[in-house]
Amino acid sequence: MIGAYLPRVSDLLSAVFGLWVVYDAVARTNSRGWLWRPETFDEYQALVWGYLLLSMTLPSAFIAWTEPDPPEDSRDAGVVLAARTR
Repeated sequence: MIGAYLPRVSDLLSAVFGLWVVYDAVARTNSRGWLWRPETFDEYQALVWGYLLLSMTLPSAFIAWTEPDPPEDSRDAGVVLAARTR
């Protein structure tokens, strides 16, 4: 079940990483200094840990967003779960 979502999630993570790389390249070549860029070790650590946190929570959040809501009746929920496992 999770394997079906991995290509989409990896595309999203690649896009986030690509945007970060492009932003960092533009910020480093910017002579006016109006774009923020990390300069200290703590700022780079915050970016790395933020990306790791995003990469660990995004797959489950993506599944939660794309799956249909379960039925309201609790008796029907067991039937839906049993049908998905077959």
